[in-house]
Amino acid sequence: MQHSRLCRGPRTTARGGGMRYNHSRGLRLQPLNGQARQQVQWGGKNQTGAGTTIGEEVEQVKSFLSRVALTTKYMSKAARVDMITLHARGWNERKKRNLHKYLSTWYLKTIQKTKEVKEDIEAIKKCTQRSDEELQQWVTDVRQWAVDTPDDLRTDDPVALQHLIEGLFLGIQQKKRDLYRVTEPDTSLGMKKKVFDKVMQLERLIEEEAIIVEEMKQHWTHLTRTCRALKDQASVLSDDLATQNF
Repeated sequence: MQHSRLCRGPRTTARGGGMRYNHSRGLRLQPLNGQARQQVQWGGKNQTGAGTTIGEEVEQVKSFLSRVALTTKYMSKAARVDMITLHARGWNERKKRNLHKYLSTWYLKTIQKTKEVKEDIEAIKKCTQRSDEELQQWVTDVRQWAVDTPDDLRTDDPVALQHLIEGLFLGIQQKKRDLYRVTEPDTSLGMKKKVFDKVMQLERLIEEEAIIVEEMKQHWTHLTRTCRALKDQASVLSDDLATQNF
């Protein structure tokens, strides 16, 4: 019987040197080491309101201007300022001409990706036979696991350090028992982390959709104002021409 790639259990090393998936054992502590805990707490993809592409355009502009600066560094100061200004204006003009295409493509890709992530979450729910509330509890478990780490570790007192290490060891053992309850193989920490990543990805995509819609509104407002300004200028020009004919 084949299993979905989203429902696979943790991998363990076989005697022959290969890798196999073990559905009867929980995942070891290694997957959520210190760096992974920090990613859960402070990673950009796990921050509410971050979206998925915030800041990318700023980085593109900086990269573009950096390349322009390199190619103009041997020019005189006045010529270099003029050239950089010309390239910056060109960037803005290209953005105005192509922004509607970029926003449309960006929106469609986000909608498609959101659909795929929702399907992945539904597949996990189906193969683990869990409800939305239980999956949300898994997300809470992973967050709690990442938070339960000391930030006041000191090494100047050997006795206090020994007591702290003993307390941490007992706390980790208790947390492992809480997280690795083997009621079913899919309740391992590895599966919970996978659900956590998918839920965070879905939240960021939903935020991204709202960001794109707001960008579209701003672009539409800009186009409306530009169209109104052109009509006003055309009307003034028409009146001037009519006056000159007389």
